[in-house]
Amino acid sequence: MRYCCLTASGYCASLDSVTELVRAIHEPGAPPVRGPVGFHGFLAVQGRGTIALPPVLRKRYQLDKPGAQVEITERGDGVIELRPTVAIPATEAWFWDERWQAGELEVDQHVTAGETTTHDNVGDFLAHLSTLNAST
Repeated sequence: MRYCCLTASGYCASLDSVTELVRAIHEPGAPPVRGPVGFHGFLAVQGRGTIALPPVLRKRYQLDKPGAQVEITERGDGVIELRPTVAIPATEAWFWDERWQAGELEVDQHVTAGETTTHDNVGDFLAHLSTLNAST
């Protein structure tokens, strides 16, 4: 099974294990935290187990955006970890597949190198494709 995740800082991971997914969420370049601990405080647990994250954390990790999610992990040493994530809709998961992303990178390299053409209309585009097809 492969996992796909887009972190709050915009990083996409298409990974083979939950361990790799968790590691990817903590990639270099993630939003900075203040001081050695970052944020420290206490949250009240409301009825039905609801907690509200402080606004500064919701904004820093883009948890104020629609579709934002928090991954929760209960560790054996009694620590509960929360990791911000932005879910990728199943209908868009194909775009984040390793093979598709490799193709996106290849296209970006062609664009950067100026290896592109533009056409004023569909007829010119199709004629260009025919020329390319004939040369192969």
